[in-house]
Amino acid sequence: LFHNLGALVDGEQAEVERLPRLGILQFAKEDFRAIGEPDPVLGQARKLIEKMIKDKKPVLGICLGAQLIATALGAKVYPNSNGREVGWKPLELSMNGIMDPLFKDFPNYTKVLHWHGDTFDLPKGAVHLASTEKTQNQAFRYGKNVYALQFHLEATQAMVQEWVEADEKYVREAGEEPQQIAEEAFE
Repeated sequence: LFHNLGALVDGEQAEVERLPRLGILQFAKEDFRAIGEPDPVLGQARKLIEKMIKDKKPVLGICLGAQLIATALGAKVYPNSNGREVGWKPLELSMNGIMDPLFKDFPNYTKVLHWHGDTFDLPKGAVHLASTEKTQNQAFRYGKNVYALQFHLEATQAMVQEWVEADEKYVREAGEEPQQIAEEAFE
């Protein structure tokens, strides 16, 4: 599982190892529009995701990884008109999310970590799984093997602490308190 771009595959370890470790801080920079700018690394990652989807390999994308999956499936990624979503916010599962094999035992309205300013359109043929007050498309499934999560289930307490310390300005500009986000990681 790659941070912000996850891929689970059998038999293609060399290709998967070429996927970048796309960190949250790279994505959070104001001058970096992850999908809108021509970026050779992101382009390579998107092409590999397209190939894995075509080959029906399991793919999991988290945050930027979810956005790359959306673009690989032909959807648009753009700045969220509701602003940045940063911190612990409740995730509302759709009816499809409640019945989905991955989320069926996941409690509805559980607070999950958000750290994004962009959102994406739901790709054609994708199943909408979850939303929040600020972001309609928080999770989707494509087929049985592709999941895209705009939020961070993988974040550990140490990761959250590192993110709020390293990106305090981003957090404050989103109207959130870094220390509160860090403390909520321990709840």
